[in-house]
Order: sequence, then structure tokens, then C-alpha cells
Amino acid sequence: MAASSPMNLNHPKHWSGDLIKEERFHVNERVLVVEDNEDLVQLITRQLRLFSFQVSVARHSADAVAMALSHHPDVILMDVVIPNKMDGLEALSQIRANPKTRGIPIVALNPEYLQLGEKAAGQKASTMNLRVLVAEDHPDLLDLLSRQLRFCGYQVETAKNGAEAVATAVSDHPDVILMDIVMPKMDGFEAVFQIRGNPKTRDIPVLALTAWLSPNSRQNYMARGFNDCLSKPFTHEDLHRAIDRLLRDTVKRSEPSDLPAYLPDRPN
Repeated sequence: MAASSPMNLNHPKHWSGDLIKEERFHVNERVLVVEDNEDLVQLITRQLRLFSFQVSVARHSADAVAMALSHHPDVILMDVVIPNKMDGLEALSQIRANPKTRGIPIVALNPEYLQLGEKAAGQKASTMNLRVLVAEDHPDLLDLLSRQLRFCGYQVETAKNGAEAVATAVSDHPDVILMDIVMPKMDGFEAVFQIRGNPKTRDIPVLALTAWLSPNSRQNYMARGFNDCLSKPFTHEDLHRAIDRLLRDTVKRSEPSDLPAYLPDRPN
């Protein structure tokens, strides 16, 4: 790991999305993920690879000890509760005891994130009938978002550009739409303009997913027809809170007239 890019890895929350928001990483940085839950392995590794990390995976703590020695990663993200002959704490002890691996930073994966399965069980009762349309042209991010949402019980539909998003909104009428801005064929601004202009879809809450936010961004996006915006990269918790907020706001509205009754200006 480059000396010019120090990393604060002493607190469990500082990993992946939260960590990436604070630090700038390089393509040669290697991460060893120690996790036995296959769904979480897929979610974590895809998110890390989106930001150019080189990722290795150990599904047992004994493998983690061996791979720490053979691969010597820049950082280890470790689930400390793995039902096997050796748990994460024993693996940590052995890695720290070896002079060749004792200096590798080790992060206990965020307990809130790693208990996603337990949270999902509680969330699914309220989300299992809710349909989310994700409009995103980046295939890896589209897949990551879809996995996260399905894991929490949402029914997920996808669109690879704004035109597909508009057509799917009309045909399937999802409960909420997650909309990327920069997409081929039709961007997110034109897509939300058309969604707001159709009586069949004008009331669907739409969340803008954007990499560019300024102090006035939320007001600007709402003026263009979005209900709210979320800055990339974001964590699973950021995403779930944003969707929950949009859905709760929609339920609170007693009459359709409470929704934006205007047609936003057509994008330039």
C-alpha cells in the first residue's frame, strides 16, 4: 500500500463504502475478505472491485491464516464469527503471532453489515411486496444494487438506460425508482421528465443516483422532478434509508394533489 495513502482502519465502520468515501485507493491494493456467507461474499467483493481493489476470498479462518502468509494482502476484512474449527479470533491471533503477517491491518467487518441477513429477515415483512426499478448503465453496479435490494426482500426490476426506465415505469408501475443520471440513449433528467409528464407514472417517487453533489444539489434535483438524491459511492444502509424515507413520505401523502403538480423544465 502506498505510503502516501494512509488508511484509518481501526474502527469496524471504516470499510468499503464508508472507507472509500474518505480515502483514495490505487489499483495495486490487495484486500483479503474472510467470510463464509456466499451472498455477503458476492456483495462485498463486487463493491470492492468497483473501486479497483484486487480481492481474494477465504471462506474459512484457517484459509485466511494461510492466505495472509502466501498473499500478504494490504488489508484483511474478517468475519470473526465463522462456524468452523478455527474462528476469526483464533485466526487473528495466529496472524498477529507470525512476524511475516503481524503488520497487516485487520478490520472486523462492520457488524451491522454482516448481520444483514438478520436485518433482512425483519425487513422482508415490510419490503417483500415493494417493487424497485433500478436504472443504471454500469453492469457491475446494477448487479450489486440488485443483489443488495433482493437480499432485503425487495422485488427488483432493472433498466440499462433512461428509455428502458420510462417504458418499465409505464408497464410495471414500481413503488420507487432508483435513477442514474449519465446513461446512454436517454439520461436520467430526460427520463424523469417523461415519467412526471405521464399521468400513469407521475406520482412514482424517483431517487437520483449521482457521483456529483454540491451544496445545492438536492434542491436542483428536486426542481428537475426527482424526490431526492443519493451520492455515489453509498453504503447499503444509505440506500435502504433513502428508499425507506421515500416510501414513508409517499404513504404520508393523503391525496395525489400533495405530490408535485408541475411538469419540470425539459432538460437542456
